[in-house]
Amino acid sequence: MQGQGHLATVKRILPGRCEAIDWIRNSCLAQVNFLVREDGWAPLMAEAYTLLTCCAQSALTRATGDEDDLRQKLQESNPLDGDADTRVQYSTSRELVTRLLMELARLQIAPAPLTYAHLHGKFSLTESDSIWGSLPTSAPGRIFASSAIIMASGEVESFPNSRGLHALVCRSGVRHPHLMESDVVCFKSSLHHGNKSHSMVSVGGDGYHLPPGASIQLVSIADQFRVTTRQGPQVIKRRLYTVYVRFDTVLHGISA
Repeated sequence: MQGQGHLATVKRILPGRCEAIDWIRNSCLAQVNFLVREDGWAPLMAEAYTLLTCCAQSALTRATGDEDDLRQKLQESNPLDGDADTRVQYSTSRELVTRLLMELARLQIAPAPLTYAHLHGKFSLTESDSIWGSLPTSAPGRIFASSAIIMASGEVESFPNSRGLHALVCRSGVRHPHLMESDVVCFKSSLHHGNKSHSMVSVGGDGYHLPPGASIQLVSIADQFRVTTRQGPQVIKRRLYTVYVRFDTVLHGISA
């Protein structure tokens, strides 16, 4: 799923080994149990969503790109065929993720607070979807669509100190903050309007996600910025890209 087929040896995927589904599931149990206990998620949905978003981001992004390419080819071959969209099916996994985030967005009363993600490096926005790599050469006002599931965290969680953004890396079920030497993206949310959400979606704790296909608008660029850390207000000397988000909260042309 992650493009690392060389790791999928028989020895590694046997029950109890490091690439087996039961081992991966157990490593994510803390997050699954948190969603069930604190946010009232159904256990099966919490488990499926956690495994997909933690372990299959790149696979879902590739599927989105393949789907977009196929839709374009269908439209080019018969541009008057109104059924082109309906013949391109979403994967079950991507549909599960998208439907759940849209449902949560419809139930979300207040917009998310400012949330942050790192632009480059391991587990970054650019690693999930290369289109984010164009931000450094973009001007405010530019709009693009992200094919990946976007994950961001609240202010204090992202910046435990003034050194920069820290990503939470999960190892053996334990999450560790890891400093990312990277520019930072700030997601600025607002109230939803009708079937359009303009907010990151709360998925429990300090985590906020955005479904694949969301529209991103670059608002501003700053060479440094101020945030609240566990030590109080601090200036972070990293380039900051502030963006607005938007996505539909109703699926169109996808089978139930």
